[in-house]
Amino acid sequence: MTAASRARCLVMILVFAASPAFAQTGADDIGGRVKDGQKVSITDDRGQQFDGRVTGRTASGLSMVVNGKAVDIPYAQIARVDRPHDGLANGALIGFATGAVLGLAAVAGADDNGNCNGEFFCGDATSSNYAAGALIFGGIGAALGVGIDALIHKKSEIYRRAGPHITVAPAVARGVRGIVVMRTW
Repeated sequence: MTAASRARCLVMILVFAASPAFAQTGADDIGGRVKDGQKVSITDDRGQQFDGRVTGRTASGLSMVVNGKAVDIPYAQIARVDRPHDGLANGALIGFATGAVLGLAAVAGADDNGNCNGEFFCGDATSSNYAAGALIFGGIGAALGVGIDALIHKKSEIYRRAGPHITVAPAVARGVRGIVVMRTW
């Protein structure tokens, strides 16, 4: 056998001997990152996007509800899984509710049932006092809630399928010099 033939054989053996057995399958990789009931945005290998909630994971794919309809997406077709964008509205709502409750508590705590000691707020609290306390503290809470929500940055990408990788390496053996090109997925 000539040196060129041995080199070709070595290259062919190395290229075809690359075994993907150690690679994690889509079912293991995606299934381990996505939970039932989680809101996700899935992009398939054709670029089609599905926004909905995961209802189940099987050995072959994900089941989800998209716009009220059940959809099954095979793992082999999933190119990307993301968390949907989280707006600031929920931070404002949570902050407003918390602030309003604190405002109501502040007005109730300041109500001294008519025993005035020269304090800023004296007398029985009226419904307008409770409403003002809830609105003022609720507005402050909403502003704080938006600010806190804006500071929270979650990574939106849950999964991205890796594309093919090409590895080039020198092939050196006794009487053999060349390169090895491997393509893995």
